[in-house]
Order: sequence, then C-alpha cells, then structure tokens
Amino acid sequence: MSDITVYGIPFSPFVRTVRMVLEEKGVGYQLVPSMPHSDEIYAINPFGKVPAFQHDEITMYETVAISTYVEGVFDGPSLVPSDNLARAHMHKWVSIFNDSVAPVMGGGLIVQRLMMPKMGKEPDEVRIAEAIPKARHCLEVYDGALAGKDWLVGDAISLADLFAIPMFAYLPMIPEGDELLKGLPNLMRWYDANAARESFKNTVADVDM
Repeated sequence: MSDITVYGIPFSPFVRTVRMVLEEKGVGYQLVPSMPHSDEIYAINPFGKVPAFQHDEITMYETVAISTYVEGVFDGPSLVPSDNLARAHMHKWVSIFNDSVAPVMGGGLIVQRLMMPKMGKEPDEVRIAEAIPKARHCLEVYDGALAGKDWLVGDAISLADLFAIPMFAYLPMIPEGDELLKGLPNLMRWYDANAARESFKNTVADVDM
C-alpha cells in the first residue's frame, strides 16, 4: 500500500491537479474518495475543503501547498521551471487560475451544469449567464498566451498547466462548452496535448463521482 494518500472527490478539479502532479512525478498514491466538509476532511483541513493529503506522518491541505510539497520531496521530472522569471510566470498562472478562472468556470458553470442536477437541484441560470462572458474572456487569455507555445511556461509541462487542465476538461460536457471553446486553436492544441498524457488518462473521473 502506498504511504501517500489523497483525500477528496475524484470529480474535483483540484483533487485531479494533485493526482496529476503525483502521476507526472511517478509517485504512487492511494485515493480515498471523501466529500468536502466530512469528518475525514476536517481531521486534516479545518476549513473542510478538498483535497487533503497525507505522506507518512505529514498532513497537508490546499492544492498549491500539496503540489509544492510533492515537487520538492520526490524525484521525477521537475514541474517547476529552474529559471527565476519562468518560475514567476508559473506562479502568475497558478494565481490567475485560482483567483479568476476557478470561481467563474467552477462555481458559475461546471457546478451549475454538472453537479446541481446530480443533487436534484436546478441550475442557477442567472449565474450561468453571468459566468459565460467571463469564462470566454479567461479562455481567450489562455489562448493568446499559448500562441506558438506548447506549454504555458517554458518548454515542458508545469504546475501552470496542471492547475488549469482539469477544469477545462469539463467544458466539453456542458451545453455552452462548444461555443465557449470556438475559435481558440492554441488552447485546443494545448488541451489535446495534455489529454494525451498518461497523467490525464489515469485521473479521468466519473461525473457521477
């Protein structure tokens, strides 16, 4: 049994980011499906959010912290550029995702379209309508940044890519997805390259959780 455990619902993009980081580093782990705000999660994270993480006697929460820990402790391909400027740009993209992308695409679209019906609730159409132009703006920014580039930062996959791709993977599953992704060739090329990686294939989650 692996001495590394990831706690959280597989559907969560943030849980998937941690799993993809571990996969990219070649680190074995076990996934324990756990709902946010469950006793299991509160035992590690006092805010009740997923993912939570345990490595031997060390516990950790927050996706940035977990990813940074994994990057620093384990061997395998580096997911953080060695160049200071490139590293700063990587942190910029992680911040952009957490502060500007996730609230719009996660709470405004993915949760409303995919999760609410699973919980027997109606999607908030007003919230969805408000989120669509904001989500499109985010996607256009990413598309522009990827012009002539394979990855957001440097010449290899980094945390910048691994934070974004799990959320973007849900866009084709919602009715608005095709229109949101229309005319963004750089983003789609980047998405296809990520989707072909073993770390992506090994962490696909059932929408039904």
